[in-house]
Order: sequence, then structure tokens, then C-alpha cells
Amino acid sequence: MAFLKITKKHHLDKPIDIKLLVDISEVEAKENNFGDMEFNLLVQNIGQTYSSSPSKDGGVYEFNPGQHFDLQCSEALFTQVSRFKKDDSVTIAMKPNETGGIYWDVVPFSGSSKPEVSTTQHTNTNTDLQIRWGMAFNNATRLACTDSELTPAGKVAIVKEIMPKMFEIARGLEDVLEKEQKEKDDNLPF
Repeated sequence: MAFLKITKKHHLDKPIDIKLLVDISEVEAKENNFGDMEFNLLVQNIGQTYSSSPSKDGGVYEFNPGQHFDLQCSEALFTQVSRFKKDDSVTIAMKPNETGGIYWDVVPFSGSSKPEVSTTQHTNTNTDLQIRWGMAFNNATRLACTDSELTPAGKVAIVKEIMPKMFEIARGLEDVLEKEQKEKDDNLPF
């Protein structure tokens, strides 16, 4: 299956409209050649034709409207996309920030070829979700490090395996806490 990796050199300020075809909580992290976590999301292009970065031989792959492909996400992009669920349509844009870096602007698809205007101009568009991601990663790391007989590669494999589930648990905590608070409020004497 074709895949797309959005790059700063070729895709800065070039949004893509996609539909998520996979449950985010089921996506597994994989380590890329640079030791960074990477996530592959099955998506569908619901916007205009979108071009990949040129390959080593200079060829460019076109993603046509309606085409399914894997979107390769960095941890930062995955954190932004994970606010949405399967079958949601979103617009993803890599944008420059004031300091010369970039941030991911991921907003609900507005139905046109232009993305909705984001009210956020920095990388921390969803601090709560980023905190939960960090909590899940820290807890997965602690669990993996409890077994002193494992090699570092074995510990990394355990983190990769349990990280998606830990994140799913962290994302579901809000519902559990709201339910407990409601039950507590319902048991008040007056």
C-alpha cells in the first residue's frame, strides 16, 4: 500500500484533507531508522490530489481523491490526530511558527479545499492530551524497566507493545472520573 510522510521541505503550508479509517487506539508505534517512534494510520484522501515528496530518483507519487493510503505520523502529529476517532474527517497542515520551527494544525474537515482557521498558533494545541500521552509513555517505560533480565531492545519492544493500550487507558480516565463523580453526586442525601 502507498504511504505518505509529510515533510517540511515539500509540504509546509500545504494542507491535506483525510478521513481516518482506523481506530486511533489500535495504532501501534514502530521505531524508525532514526530511533524515533512512528505511527502508520490508514486514511483516505477526501480532498484534492496531493503529491508525495520526491523519491531518490526524483519521482513523485500522487494521492488521488478517494485513494486509501498509510499516513506516516511522527509522535507530535499522532498526538494531534489522536483527538479524533475512526471515520472522522480532518485537515492536516504543517505550519511555521514564530521561532522558525513548525507545528501541526489538525482541525475538523470543513468541506472545502481550505482548512478551518485555527485559533492556536503554537504546538501545544491540546495540552491535556499531551499530558496523558506522557503519562502513558512514562508508565509503559516503568513497567518495561521492572524486568532487569531484559535487554534494552527487549524493553523498547515492551514499551512499543503496551504503549497504545496505556494511552487508551489514559484517554478513557476522563469518562471514568466523570461517571464516579456523577455517582457520588447522585448519592448525596438532598
